[in-house]
Amino acid sequence: MTLIEHGPPDTGVGEHHSVSVVIPVGGSARDLIRALEQLPAFVDEVVLVGGRLTDGAIAAARAIRTGVRVVLDVVPDGGPSLRTGFAAAHGDCVVALSAEERVDPADIARFVGALQAGGAAWPQAA
Repeated sequence: MTLIEHGPPDTGVGEHHSVSVVIPVGGSARDLIRALEQLPAFVDEVVLVGGRLTDGAIAAARAIRTGVRVVLDVVPDGGPSLRTGFAAAHGDCVVALSAEERVDPADIARFVGALQAGGAAWPQAA
């Protein structure tokens, strides 16, 4: 999971910063669905990036998380897909994660909290 800050740092207590999650998709629809089900409720936007997304996978994703955005990227490598997803994301904080890995919602909350507190510009978990 990788996190970057898109917008201005937190300037006050209790200020809301929008959170986008970018997921490059190259694996199974089952992995994608599991990842989406594990996202915390405070996530404002989900951007799926991939060139192999089927209509069924997109429909399933949108059934789980309304407002899922799909960005097509024909390059199968994760790096270009992440850059495409980051460019498409609108959130103040952007979290990138893999659909093939288990998501710990506490990690997302902890990383976003670090960004909002000004304690990190690029927190990253391996």
